[in-house]
Amino acid sequence: MRLEAMFYQKVQPYRVQLAGVRSDAEALQAALYIKNVLQLGEAFGIDGLPKVDIPEEVKPDTILQALYTIESFMSQIYARNIYELDQGLQKTFVEFDEKWKQKVSSYISNIREHVKKADVEEALRERIFNKLQELQREVDRNRTRTESVVDVLLVLTEATGRAAKNLKPAIALIEQMAGALSKLRNQAQQSETTLQLPLPETLGLTGPDKGNNGDEGKNN
Repeated sequence: MRLEAMFYQKVQPYRVQLAGVRSDAEALQAALYIKNVLQLGEAFGIDGLPKVDIPEEVKPDTILQALYTIESFMSQIYARNIYELDQGLQKTFVEFDEKWKQKVSSYISNIREHVKKADVEEALRERIFNKLQELQREVDRNRTRTESVVDVLLVLTEATGRAAKNLKPAIALIEQMAGALSKLRNQAQQSETTLQLPLPETLGLTGPDKGNNGDEGKNN
């Protein structure tokens, strides 16, 4: 396993979501997460580790910018190592029933809305829209290539690396989708017979109207 993938796994137990920082206690948890990312990043020799200062007075409004910087960096790490971190995505495709198609389509629609509102170069915005359109075409078929999800994540993280703003909610949604598809593919591989697909909610697709619907973008 690559060092970046190992680093990402080590950091996960400490991870704090932007939308989850509303109290002083949660702000302190965020500061601990940032500290661990920086320390582990140095220990693993991770390139491009952002320079982030933890404020002396840790409050939700003082820690959010630092947390956003760290989360954007971690999203790029995830995108570069997605096939190692989510081995279920190494498979060629997943099969959807109508419930899965509807749920994934709702995620794509919400991601598109976040991208519309984001501060991003128009050329990059158009590339993201094209990748989302390709993903939607895959979903509308009986089989969806997992690469289509990864392609969206890669172009989104490329945009954040080029100073695009307010894309974190979109990245959070596509990461959630990738994780759910990985679990779905793994279940299909482990089953020797064709079974009814589990509900999307049981494998992590609980939104996008329950949590990752744009709250994070208010802080970016």
